Amino acid sequence: MTRTAAELTAVAIVAAGLGTTAGTWPVGVSREPAKAPANAITTYDTGGVDPLQLEEGLRRPTVQVRVRSAAYGAGWNKANAIYQTLGTTYGQIYGADRVVGFACRGDVFYVGRDANDRCLFTVNFELTRDMPS
Repeated sequence: MTRTAAELTAVAIVAAGLGTTAGTWPVGVSREPAKAPANAITTYDTGGVDPLQLEEGLRRPTVQVRVRSAAYGAGWNKANAIYQTLGTTYGQIYGADRVVGFACRGDVFYVGRDANDRCLFTVNFELTRDMPS
């Protein structure tokens, strides 16, 4: 089964050692934990490139990575580490999925604070990936 772009990005974040499947900096897909833990990373599918620009066998979906943190500095540093690491990731294979590259779309963005006074940051990427026929 092919992973969604958000699922694939979550796998890449964990593989890079920037998040975990449980524990410190857990990485989730499409749903941020409501209360705990304070520090969390969540990936969201956000669309992609106009189909007229698609190359045969490749897709270019877009993804948003949202970082939530109790402390501003820790959140910004985590979002920046994801930005720098994924933005320089090329030709990686994650299980049956091959990522040609992650292209950063904008810089780390401070969204504000959530209802529990935790800092929120986002980073956006366009993936180029191979798709099975």
